[in-house]
Amino acid sequence: MPKKQSWIIVTDLDASLLDRHYSYEAASEAIDYLQEKEIPIVLNSSKTIHELIALANKWNWNPKPFLVGENGACLGIPMDHQAIQFISVNHNHQGYACSYDPNAYERIISLARQLRNTENYQFKGFSDLSVSELCTLTGLSEQDAELARHRYCTEPILWNDSQEALNNFLESLSKAGIRVIRGGQFIHLMETNFDKSTGMDAILSIFKTMHPNIQWETLAIGDSENDIPMLEKADCALIIPNQSNGTIALERSDFYLARDYASTGWNTELLNILNSNP
Repeated sequence: MPKKQSWIIVTDLDASLLDRHYSYEAASEAIDYLQEKEIPIVLNSSKTIHELIALANKWNWNPKPFLVGENGACLGIPMDHQAIQFISVNHNHQGYACSYDPNAYERIISLARQLRNTENYQFKGFSDLSVSELCTLTGLSEQDAELARHRYCTEPILWNDSQEALNNFLESLSKAGIRVIRGGQFIHLMETNFDKSTGMDAILSIFKTMHPNIQWETLAIGDSENDIPMLEKADCALIIPNQSNGTIALERSDFYLARDYASTGWNTELLNILNSNP
């Protein structure tokens, strides 16, 4: 007897589910549909797990979304969900059980600072910045800056040196198992064995273990380069065009491309996909 099929939606936030005002209002119809059909939603972001928990609790969805923070390196599982028995819980925070490598952040910043001291590289990381300095650089409120500084597995840095120095810095990091993800303003340092696809796979593995009689299908949604690993690996991929940076390219050809930007495109195309593939 064939297994029953069910979707898992794994989505990026900024410029994908969220518009430039950090609102998902234009995607409310699709969100309500997912909640009604009990289709799991996974928020997969470069944001910290504390930032994601604050958003999830503010939105008050029922059931709560699963969370993947810091580009795949941290998991957040609702504490009232049976899935928490399948993760190693480091701590609980505001209704979520959080899982991550407790030594990752210290390894990354220790090596980065050692290279800065020995080679005189000019950069500042989040760990070097005060809350007020981070607010000035990013435009975040003090409360949001505190959440952004609460990191477990990645370190954003602001590079103030030459391109040659950066190349040498990155080469040294790579030899130690640390890679970079380039953001708009910051360079994110993280260990090489994590990306958004590993976070997606971790959540998928949990659902497969909990419900072995179901054929789970992943639908990944994103707009940026750091979304590419999960978009390439998911069963189904939806690209959201980015109004500022254009549209990313995938190696796979069997993907969907939204016609509109951000939450508007997210809403329309997701409903089309789900209605065409119930």
